[in-house]
Amino acid sequence: MPFDFEKEFKKERSEHPDLTDDEVKGLVKDHQRLQAAGLDETDNTFRYRVAEPGRFDRFRVKDITDGVQITYARVKGSDRWEIQNYIFSKDRFKTPAAVRQWLEKHLKSEISYFSDLKAWNEYRRRCLNAYMHNSKLL
Repeated sequence: MPFDFEKEFKKERSEHPDLTDDEVKGLVKDHQRLQAAGLDETDNTFRYRVAEPGRFDRFRVKDITDGVQITYARVKGSDRWEIQNYIFSKDRFKTPAAVRQWLEKHLKSEISYFSDLKAWNEYRRRCLNAYMHNSKLL
């Protein structure tokens, strides 16, 4: 099924009235990438790759919920760790559609959280600017 950008934009716009059009477009583009993203399939798992493994030098696997694990990895030349991929057990997730549904639900909430954080940081920046402006007048 082809991705309907306009329909998804209207849906996200109604769910997030406090975001700017550009922020909503960013959400929709993330959904589009998620839908277009392929899953690697093995006998026992589906794997959704977030980043290329060549960027990392150390890897760890951690259970995050029933049937879902993440591989987090250290970026080469730094102490920063990032999620490299999600691993879904076929015992719990029978089809790629079930995996995509889980990803959309959970990644969408992460994107929403960071959008809220961005709005909060903008509010803090404006308050600090107002304070600095007022302190110069005194």
